[in-house]
Amino acid sequence: FVDGLVDHFDSMSRGARDKFVSAREQAKLADNQRLQGLSSAWIANCDFNLRRYDDMHDALLQAVGCAMADDHGTLARARLVRADASRYAGLDDALVAPLYTKVHQHCVADGDTAMISALLHNRALLQTTLLVLDEVFGAPRQEEQLRTLKELESTGNLDRGLGNDALNFKVPLLRAELCVTLQRWGEAVELFNAHVDQLGTQYAKRLTATYQAHRAWSLWQLGAHHKALDDAEQAASMIRRGG
Repeated sequence: FVDGLVDHFDSMSRGARDKFVSAREQAKLADNQRLQGLSSAWIANCDFNLRRYDDMHDALLQAVGCAMADDHGTLARARLVRADASRYAGLDDALVAPLYTKVHQHCVADGDTAMISALLHNRALLQTTLLVLDEVFGAPRQEEQLRTLKELESTGNLDRGLGNDALNFKVPLLRAELCVTLQRWGEAVELFNAHVDQLGTQYAKRLTATYQAHRAWSLWQLGAHHKALDDAEQAASMIRRGG
């Protein structure tokens, strides 16, 4: 199980899921219901990231079915996956908010501040993604964009307080994406320049094409057309390679 966590946080690789499945099978042999539930919750997390939504659904049912009322770690992870999947599917933020509140309650009961950080990051990531899509398709929501920027500042403050380095690359890059939607081109380019090249894990590096595409658009708007085209070509090349 621990090996699965290491793989997940390093690269979100498919290998992490295999290790969680192995952990669940060993937990079944040992009649360890708590570990079965926790492993299933993490399998659901992996399946969501891998877009295996039917498998995610099955794993969530297993996680909740195995969990005791005080299995806050299992229930927090399972409910976070459900909340993220609901938001990703387009459910309105106001309707998903109670799901995130439940996750937060489990985190507080378990004393798991790191999980609270993960909750805030996931919610900000999904909200930013939806706001970017709205802006791209001509329906920008400036009030929501500004509110999400403030929430990101709070998330960054929590990470600094916790000494959380694992997710610290996300906040400035999400801010940069929101600056693009707000047409704050210069600020966006500065943030991308400062942080894109520092992406360390394999998972983080997979996001480089997205950030380069955003930076290309910002550079184009600033009149730096040659740099914009270079960024756009690099982004397209990474996408063609599956990076």
